[in-house]
Order: sequence, then structure tokens, then C-alpha cells
Amino acid sequence: MANSRLPIEICERIMDALSDQTIWAARWSNFASPRAVDSAQDALRTLTACALTCGAWHHRAHFLLWRRPWLTGGKPVLAFTACLRGVTHSFARNFTTLVIGHMSKRSALGSRPGDLFLLSLPNLRQLSLRGLYLVTISYSVPPRLRTALALCANVTYLELTFCTFDKHRSMLDIIWSCSRLQYLMIHYCRFRLAPSQDEQARLAQACRNLNACKNLTHLELAVAPVSAQPSYTSTTAHSITL
Repeated sequence: MANSRLPIEICERIMDALSDQTIWAARWSNFASPRAVDSAQDALRTLTACALTCGAWHHRAHFLLWRRPWLTGGKPVLAFTACLRGVTHSFARNFTTLVIGHMSKRSALGSRPGDLFLLSLPNLRQLSLRGLYLVTISYSVPPRLRTALALCANVTYLELTFCTFDKHRSMLDIIWSCSRLQYLMIHYCRFRLAPSQDEQARLAQACRNLNACKNLTHLELAVAPVSAQPSYTSTTAHSITL
């Protein structure tokens, strides 16, 4: 910025601090207050403004925005998906962590959530899905691809928290697509339909046929009492090292 009186190094440190705030809130949004999450979203918007301010700020702000993408609902997911389809910049393909959704409100991934899950992101290792309504995902992906979702191909850490699925198979398709999965966290997920005994048997057989979760070393589960609202203060997560 030609008229700025601050050295560019100081401006970059300010942008770094904004990025650190968004990373903390994205990582710990399960525990962060809605005010802290809103503050982090303000920091994201500020970083976006920095990227558009001038050429001197663009490179650093652009790098920080792509370092750990955090998408909060349907519209950001649609924009993100469209951007990745057309962008060739290395920043857009080199991030290792993707967080979608947050706890303060439930959100959907748009009318075609499968579009996101069919994207190939070879460097993605950690995927967190939080507070998402994923009922329609199985209907927007061709059957032959439902256990081979490109987005999950290299994921080793998967978090599913406060998500709603139409049935157990929809959640398992995401898990089974993570062929390199080592750490699985499932907290307070809900299902619209309970599986019958026949469906349970088919799911068990499919799991054996796919040789799914063969690399899994850590499983963390948390289920809230039926009569209680899911809360991290009222329930305890059970962690299992395999």
C-alpha cells in the first residue's frame, strides 16, 4: 500500500494474528462461545478485505486464507467448490485441513452437497464436519462413488460432530471413503431412520468386503442421553485406542 506508514512486516504480523484467531476458533469451535466464533468470522472477513486492499498485502493474506479453510454453511461451500474447480494457484490445493460448519447453528451444504465430496484434494489430511445437515448427500453422488469420495481419499483424521444423516449408511460412506483413516471422532450425530436388522447385517457385510478402517488406531465417541440436549458439559466422550 503506497501511502501506508507502517512497514509491510508489521502489516503481515497483524494479518498473522487474525489468521491465528480463526485457526483457534475453527479447531476449538466445539468449546468456543458463539461470541468467539463470531469474532473469528469477523477476522476472516478482515483477512479477505486485506487480500483485496493492495498488491503488497494480497500475497500474505491470500496464503493465510487458504492455510486452513473454514466454511460455515451452504453459500461458502458453494463458492469454495466453484473456486477450486477453476483455480490453479498452489495455495488452493496445498492446504491439509478443512473445517466445514460450526456449533452455533446447523447448516446444509446446498442443493448438491456431493459436488464438494467429489473434489480431489490430494494434500487434505484432516476433515472436520460440524453441525451439518447431510441428509441429501447420498442422493447427489452416483452409487458407484459413494464409498470412494475423492475429497476423503487421503484423510487420516475425520471428525463428525452434531451432524444429521438420513441413515447410517450415509455416514459410513464418508468413513469408508477415508481409506487411510487413523483417527475417527463421532460426537452427537443423529439419524432420521433407524436401520432394520437386515440393513445392519448388510452394513456389516459391506464393511468386511471393503476391508474398511483397517488403518484405524483411535476412535472417539460421544452420545448424548435421549432426553437431554447434546452438550459438552453434560456428557462424556469415550476414547478408544485400537
